[in-house]
Amino acid sequence: AGTPKRGKKLGIGVLYPHRDPSFLTTLAVVGGGVGIGSGTYKRYAVIRKQPMSFTPSHPRVLALDGEYMHVMPAETGGGAGKTSSVPFSSIVGCKVSRKHPRMFRVLVFREKETKRYDFEAASKEEAAAIVAEIRKGVEEVGKGGMSGGGM
Repeated sequence: AGTPKRGKKLGIGVLYPHRDPSFLTTLAVVGGGVGIGSGTYKRYAVIRKQPMSFTPSHPRVLALDGEYMHVMPAETGGGAGKTSSVPFSSIVGCKVSRKHPRMFRVLVFREKETKRYDFEAASKEEAAAIVAEIRKGVEEVGKGGMSGGGM
């Protein structure tokens, strides 16, 4: 038990469970359409990538409901982290990376600057589906607002 002796090799999933490729498939990926308000509630297992390369990545659950995108800590990850709720009305951009199709980015307008959330999905299809859901939520909120301009 304890820490490994010097020179002993451990699999990457032992030291860093969030970097194990099978992590995203073992985490609860999608919750069906549980109704909250007028929209549906969907959950996706993602990995939140930090902008600096030396900072660790963290497993997160991305939950989308009728008016908000919630970035929550994953159930299996020690419970570290906080929940951030972002209204769809403040999302100014969302796209899948061309170079790495499992990666996608969400740009959020805060009071004075734009905040960037980088995520990695389990597959390129899931990344495209998440981006499509976010765009659909932004479009729905835009229709209900004063004027649907901007995006």
